[in-house]
Amino acid sequence: MPELPEVETICNSLKSNVRGSIIKDVGVKTKKLRYKIQTRYIKEILNNRIQSIIRRGKYILFFLSGNFVLLFHMGMSGSFSISDLCSQRKKHDHILFTLENLKRKKKVLAFNDPRKFGCFIIVRKEKISCHRLLHHLGLEPLDDQFNGEALFNILKDTHSLVKSTLMNQNKIVGIGNIYACEALFDAGISPQRDAANISIHEAKKLTASIKKILTKAIKSGGSSLVNYKNVDGKMGYFQSKFSVYKREGEDCKICSKKDTKNSKIIRLKILGRSTYFCPTCQL
Repeated sequence: MPELPEVETICNSLKSNVRGSIIKDVGVKTKKLRYKIQTRYIKEILNNRIQSIIRRGKYILFFLSGNFVLLFHMGMSGSFSISDLCSQRKKHDHILFTLENLKRKKKVLAFNDPRKFGCFIIVRKEKISCHRLLHHLGLEPLDDQFNGEALFNILKDTHSLVKSTLMNQNKIVGIGNIYACEALFDAGISPQRDAANISIHEAKKLTASIKKILTKAIKSGGSSLVNYKNVDGKMGYFQSKFSVYKREGEDCKICSKKDTKNSKIIRLKILGRSTYFCPTCQL
């Protein structure tokens, strides 16, 4: 499932390509994705301009000129693509938006999702902040409000492991398995540590690592491990910079330079998720 860097990359690409466009037509080719498609609202969003596009957690929101917001989640296999009107549609193109840009040129924005775990929901603007998929979401890790003290306060009252807490979307949004592993490695903290036992100093260090890793991943266009591509069809390349994720049995990039014994990356399961770390330099 795409994590914050991948969704942010998609969001930025959508801003460049479709923000300001007018929705001239919407083709719905399936009755449901994760949830049933609300076809009764389709007519109400026609001739609306896409005024802004933002990311909240792993969700993408299109704010329209009318009374509605388009809410998307990529699920496991969702993607957007842009093509000419005459281009052949792809298998699993479930939602097709015919858009007219400021130069009155038309193109098609397609939402494709082979596994149908993504979502497309039309929400009234006055209800978006309290929507059931959004109201419970935690802090944005790249916002200024997310700092060492904020993370420490989250961790100290949590009865779970630090890695599980980082991935809890009710507390911190957008961090999934990949970036939790990478950030903990960067901070030198074992994923097996109890969250409540992380000191304020370690929390500040971990906060800096989270921001650093996420920012680097965004600059790399995210990580393409299975089928993730951005709107332009390009793959991310942060996977080539992984320090621990999917590197089981390989040398640790830090402690192996110090000729330290047992400096191999190991993998174990935490709450059913594969977790990669160095047992020597992550304490």
